[in-house]
Amino acid sequence: MQEINHAIYLALASALTLWVAQTLYRSGAVFLMDAFHGDTPRASAVNHLMRVGFCLGNLGFAAVLLGVGRKADTLTGSVEQVSAKLGLVMLALGVAFLIHRGPRAGGGPAGGRGPRGGPGAAAVALATMRQSAGRPQPAHIAMSPPPVPHPAH
Repeated sequence: MQEINHAIYLALASALTLWVAQTLYRSGAVFLMDAFHGDTPRASAVNHLMRVGFCLGNLGFAAVLLGVGRKADTLTGSVEQVSAKLGLVMLALGVAFLIHRGPRAGGGPAGGRGPRGGPGAAAVALATMRQSAGRPQPAHIAMSPPPVPHPAH
């Protein structure tokens, strides 16, 4: 019975993770194109890397959960165990989505700044979404070019 539980759980967790990853990949492509000012190769590469990272993180979490919990002896126990583990996977998918969606109004990691101090891709994408929705943007994600680094003397 335990082997069947594991097979059902892995199949459902994998399908759910891949479906969410593909949905985010398709929807995020438009915003990344905007964030990278039409630089298709760069936007496509970042989008692909984000999808791979999302899948690896969530499938890894699902795999770790596989060995957690007691052995189910009844059909009801099996359904409860698979449901509880899938619930945790769905929560992890939701948290991963919220983390990867970019800075929030109160600021995010590094205030949504990119590696050179300018707005990061997620910050630019969020600012673009807010502009198209007609909402004002917080000052920490104002769209401005990144500063030019000065050589050290």
